[in-house]
Amino acid sequence: MSMRRFDSALFTVSVLLTFAAGSGCNRAYKRSLNSARVAESEGDFAAAVLFYREACSAGKADNPACADAQAAARRYQEKTMFAAHEPCTSGDVDRCLAALGRAPEILPGDPGILSMLDQAGAAHIRMCKAREPRQSPPSAIRYVAC
Repeated sequence: MSMRRFDSALFTVSVLLTFAAGSGCNRAYKRSLNSARVAESEGDFAAAVLFYREACSAGKADNPACADAQAAARRYQEKTMFAAHEPCTSGDVDRCLAALGRAPEILPGDPGILSMLDQAGAAHIRMCKAREPRQSPPSAIRYVAC
């Protein structure tokens, strides 16, 4: 095999490999973007945020999925804050955590989510302190369990 033919074959293989690698990323981008749109249309905003972030990572640095991920995260945060406000501020920890759902995981460090958790904790502590006096071991155990 001549050197020219070898160089040409090597060039063709590298072009094909580059194209195949690029199309794989493009497929992952499109799949994630489509999944995000479906999740959002079905009202699953937590999944939409995660899929948009996935599409952002799979695409080019300046792809629209990155802006979509930020916008979806804002919508998810607003929806979550609305649903969590009453149970969190009233100290109903179980309902508060249910309303927050995956927000602490998906939006770690979000000041609104952290505020809801702080309010739920503070209200829960107030509720526990207002319970019966701890005059016996069973009442003390109920207080600790609270």
